[in-house]
Amino acid sequence: MLTTRIAAGSITALLIASPALAQQPQRGTVELGLFGQYTEFDDRLRLDSGLGIGGRLGVFLTPRWALEGDAGYAKISHDDRPFVAGAAPRPADDATYTPLYFRVAYNIPVGNRSQVILGAHTMRHDYEFTYEVGYGGLLGIRAGITPSLAFRLDGLVDWNGTDTPVCEDRPSCTTAQLTTDYSDITITGRAGLSLMLNTSRPTPPPPPPVVVEEPAPPPPAPAPAPEPAPPPPPPAEVDRTADVRAAVMEMIYFDFDRSDLRPEATATLDRKIPLFQANPDMRIRIAGHADSRGSDEYNVALSQRRAQAAKAYLVQRGIDQARIDIVGFGEERPAAPNATTEAEHQQNRRDEFEIIAGGPTFRMP
Repeated sequence: MLTTRIAAGSITALLIASPALAQQPQRGTVELGLFGQYTEFDDRLRLDSGLGIGGRLGVFLTPRWALEGDAGYAKISHDDRPFVAGAAPRPADDATYTPLYFRVAYNIPVGNRSQVILGAHTMRHDYEFTYEVGYGGLLGIRAGITPSLAFRLDGLVDWNGTDTPVCEDRPSCTTAQLTTDYSDITITGRAGLSLMLNTSRPTPPPPPPVVVEEPAPPPPAPAPAPEPAPPPPPPAEVDRTADVRAAVMEMIYFDFDRSDLRPEATATLDRKIPLFQANPDMRIRIAGHADSRGSDEYNVALSQRRAQAAKAYLVQRGIDQARIDIVGFGEERPAAPNATTEAEHQQNRRDEFEIIAGGPTFRMP
């Protein structure tokens, strides 16, 4: 009962104190975990299977590779089988079992918040009556429940070795019988919760740029004349191609892991519609981009949806869809390489617009 209360209180305190983790773990992410475990011992140990609890601490060196250390605790008892040659020493009564692990783990992203875990470890199994050392492997899955809380399920297989006497009557045993090396296999299943702590806090995104529209010049006042004057010559047409290109190429930005258009993005697209209408031969390409968080496949699909969202908005307002091509580059062409802050990630979550036909000159509406 006391152990259960301590575990529940620890999880509650960590949830209150932790910052949220977006998507997949990043470099520097810390994993704190509590778990319950069930251990099946090798027949040589003559021990009953036992339930226990334990804790885990892990640090991500990269988004895929992590170092982990964990320890468990359980009360175990011997079974009723008689002594056989090569068996481990038998405890007189219930004994404590404390396994210690140090592991290198490789995390394979699955979806947005979950990972399949492959691990290799060294360990030491401490019993009250003996100890063993060896190595083993882990296969597990970490399933995200919230941005900072995950359910973790692991299966462990350990190969242990120890020097164990073959006979119990030690005065009559030979040297070989007293130093025979035996090994055994221990299988453990674990289930518990992990708290994912991100050591870098995101900064708020920059405010959207303020667009000031120039007021239209007032019409010239007609000059009074007693007699009709000849009409003035039409003003020379000014080349506004550079202004048209700048307005068409104005980028739009997206929220994290979203492809829906923000209000400032729709306002930017609305300013492009008159330029399409004034230049019927103009064609453009919309290139979607994403920041570096998430898998490559997911980010390519997300950038494609962002480009499609801008195209759909223009087509719904009367622009022929044949005049708009789209492409998604994912995280391949960042505006802010090696981004670490939220402000830099914001620059990479964008749609770029490129004029690909209809030039070389363009008209303003």
